[in-house]
Amino acid sequence: MSHLHLDKIFNVSGLVVLVTGGGTGIGLMMAKGLASNGAKVYIGGRRKDVVEKAAAEHGSKISGELVPAGRVGATSKFLSDPNAPECSDTETLGKALFYNESFEGWSTAFSVNVSSVFFVSTAFLGLLENASKAREAETGGWSSSIINITSGCGQAKLAQRHFAYNASKAAGIHLTKMLSTELALRSIPVRVNSIVPGAFPSEMTGSEASVSAQGSTLTVAQVERIAQGITQVPSARGGLEKDIVGIVLYLVSPASYYVNGQALAVDGGFLAVNPAVV
Repeated sequence: MSHLHLDKIFNVSGLVVLVTGGGTGIGLMMAKGLASNGAKVYIGGRRKDVVEKAAAEHGSKISGELVPAGRVGATSKFLSDPNAPECSDTETLGKALFYNESFEGWSTAFSVNVSSVFFVSTAFLGLLENASKAREAETGGWSSSIINITSGCGQAKLAQRHFAYNASKAAGIHLTKMLSTELALRSIPVRVNSIVPGAFPSEMTGSEASVSAQGSTLTVAQVERIAQGITQVPSARGGLEKDIVGIVLYLVSPASYYVNGQALAVDGGFLAVNPAVV
């Protein structure tokens, strides 16, 4: 029965992992969690100094390279305020949305959240396939994994004040499913899944400092400000490091070798009580 022990099913020791956007926020949580459990983790980010600082602070198992990551796109804050002048009538609202956004902003959002995901995934396909085949006798194949960090914004039907960002995250979720299907149909032994996080401490949510304090998280008020839902998040808290690390360890370990093409929400129940496509 030893093959059913936790240290076997969730073993990530010796795995080689690249985490893009690994210098801060959810990416850093993932990198720390994987490295703490024996994986060799390389981290990438837009800012070299941030990546180098993270590598220096969190041990020799984390190294830095540069790849794009981040949140972009216009924010239409007036959408969350029914009394805002921009929401006074349909024509005014339409014009406000039209002039508040730009083709460039939408292009940038899709470039970061969709195009870069495609190109990074395809760039490493050969290495990922080789890794699966090298461990086939031990694992039965399909051990290599691509995990795309999308967002609950991509499944929410609410705009949450940012149409471009939400649309790009929805595209990222669907891209994940397309990649998993196309690779599986060609018997390429690389699984592709996505994590759909809710409100976690990060630079993007304006609460990066919360990450460094053990056990601390976003306040309920911060969670609701980020979520912009019509119903409060049932868990009444923000995400913790262990919440994201747990799902990442699952998706890279033998525990998930039979899981492919899925979008796993880690959001405290937000999508369960708000309009969403799931």
